[in-house]
Amino acid sequence: MGRFHTTQRSCESSTGILLEAGGFWIQVHIWAVTNRESRQSKAIEDPLTERVQPDYPESAPFLVSRLGGGGLPYGQTRNDRFVSPARGMRIQRSGRDDIEAVCQGLQLLLPKEAAFVCCTAALLHSIPLPPWIVPQRFLPVVVQQFRDHDQSRRDSEDFLVDVAYPPSVARRQIKGVRHRQWRPDPSGVTSVGGLRVSSPARTWMDLAALIPPDYLLAAGDHIVRYSSAQIAGLRQVVQWADRRRGVRNARSILEMINPGAESPPESRVRYWLHQYGLPDPEVNADIVVRGSWLARGDLVFRDRMVVVEYDGVVHLAEDRRRYDAKRRNLLQEHGWRVVVLTADDLLRPYAMAQTVLAALARSTPTRPFR
Repeated sequence: MGRFHTTQRSCESSTGILLEAGGFWIQVHIWAVTNRESRQSKAIEDPLTERVQPDYPESAPFLVSRLGGGGLPYGQTRNDRFVSPARGMRIQRSGRDDIEAVCQGLQLLLPKEAAFVCCTAALLHSIPLPPWIVPQRFLPVVVQQFRDHDQSRRDSEDFLVDVAYPPSVARRQIKGVRHRQWRPDPSGVTSVGGLRVSSPARTWMDLAALIPPDYLLAAGDHIVRYSSAQIAGLRQVVQWADRRRGVRNARSILEMINPGAESPPESRVRYWLHQYGLPDPEVNADIVVRGSWLARGDLVFRDRMVVVEYDGVVHLAEDRRRYDAKRRNLLQEHGWRVVVLTADDLLRPYAMAQTVLAALARSTPTRPFR
């Protein structure tokens, strides 16, 4: 029999044994269990060696391919932490869930010449829109994606972002995007949060073919009051848009736009009073009696000493309600008649107009009525 001589040498991760058999030396490495156990014990003792969570990107959207995206491998981009408003794009659930965040992600997929237009541009410019457009086609879809994935998939057809291209640019089919052909207008393209967006004047012209005229007046009042666009700029775009859809609607509303309007419901009330033949009131005008300032009325018929007030949600607060009551009592003491309207009156515009007409007829005129 051969003689066996063993020599043990320790290393960092294994134990070496030399065996002599028949004049040959054989070295065998055996992985030491003790070393693995020691490493595990160190991991338990040292909290810094615990598993580190991936460094997820910020709330800004990012593109995803088979190789990953946002500094993450592809598998981690499919984590529940993210939602995908469009194929190839991810947004964090904890990030912003508004239309601007979605458009920032879509702009990564679109050609550089593309611009957001129509209702999408109106939302980016904070232009007021009818309620059936805002909750069903835009914002709630993203919110539903955060809460109920199946529900967001059923409503995805309502979430259509309007994108326009120049005729020379090829379109890229993206789910949830409505493609429109772009014709340059005198107002050009503006930038909102780094996004290419049609100008407020061009957006208003595009809305003329999509929303009712009372909402179009509210949008026009908002644009000339809160943006850099002026009535002259709107008129220039309307003249450029000759024979386009909605241009007749825009022409009829253009002369009614008033930069003094402060809320969309007030603009809608003014539209319906004009439609039913009532004289045009002063908008948010001061009422002064014998040199003393009394109040500022929403719609003031000074010749008939009638004030039309629209009470929205902000008037429901207790302190605001007390202030309104005190102000209206003061107006009535000085011979003014006050008509208070609410959202329910806008549902019946003809009855609303008749209420105001009756108040005008009962008031003492300073000049003959009509």
